[in-house]
Amino acid sequence: MPPRRRCPFCRRWFYPHPRLKQRQKTCGRTDCRHKQKRKSNQQWRTEHSDYFRDTYALQREKYGTRADYKRRYRAAASRLRAAQRGFRPKMAPAAEIGACKSHKF
Repeated sequence: MPPRRRCPFCRRWFYPHPRLKQRQKTCGRTDCRHKQKRKSNQQWRTEHSDYFRDTYALQREKYGTRADYKRRYRAAASRLRAAQRGFRPKMAPAAEIGACKSHKF
């Protein structure tokens, strides 16, 4: 069994899971895991600070703004709905459904 370790967030002692060994950083409590996740995300963002920097500008150039997208989506959706209305099958009246001779109710 690996030696006990101290959780860096709650300061409690814990035994790391045998399969995780040295990779387990926290005791496993929900609060500690959330804090560890936040800490690792912040560390990653500082190391890769330019990762998200130009993404929005490129997407805006390619696709337009959100208002442009919604305008195009609504126009396409209204045309689609109008086309679907013409192809919708007609329902038989209730009197014809109950008058079927092949089924006994």
